[in-house]
Amino acid sequence: MMPTFTTETPAKPEVIYHPTEPVPSSTEPAPTERTRVGVTTTGSSLETLCGAGAVVLAIIALAGYLHVYLIAIATIAVGVAVLAHGVAVAVRSDASVALGKPFVLSDLGSELLGGIAGIVLGILALVGLVPVLLLSIAAIAVGGAVLFGGSMLLGGIGAAVLGILALLHIAPAPLLIAIAMLAVGAAMFVSGGALTARFARRAHRA
Repeated sequence: MMPTFTTETPAKPEVIYHPTEPVPSSTEPAPTERTRVGVTTTGSSLETLCGAGAVVLAIIALAGYLHVYLIAIATIAVGVAVLAHGVAVAVRSDASVALGKPFVLSDLGSELLGGIAGIVLGILALVGLVPVLLLSIAAIAVGGAVLFGGSMLLGGIGAAVLGILALLHIAPAPLLIAIAMLAVGAAMFVSGGALTARFARRAHRA
């Protein structure tokens, strides 16, 4: 009788892999989303501050204190607020940012041009270069930017109309320009405050 030999294959040892990096939680926001919320919150906060500053300066100018200089500074503040509003809204709504694509300045549209125009014309008026003419044009520029940006129609129309009336000398130009900057500044303050509160809540939840 022949002996029977049996061969047994040794069991392979179980290998347990320990990841070196923690697995991110599914609730953690993506980096691009955090960037969008951060940029939008910063832009809307700047819009709120500059809008409030423009309102205060316009009111003081309407009271008769250094009206040309204060209106020029208010125009610069309004230009910064319009530009910041354009950045905040564009980053919030731009689908390419959500897909991780780079943000381009051309997405800002009319608010980019109107904001820059308000800043430049305000600076030139501040140094004394035909201030009434330049501030009238600035009122039209920022009013048109707000109007075509589609955010605050009444404020944009009012500022543009007042700027045109100032150019035509229908009434004292400094008075009309100060009212225009007061209107746009107030609109920027309200809009920026709403955006800041909304995205601050979103960032807190994230």
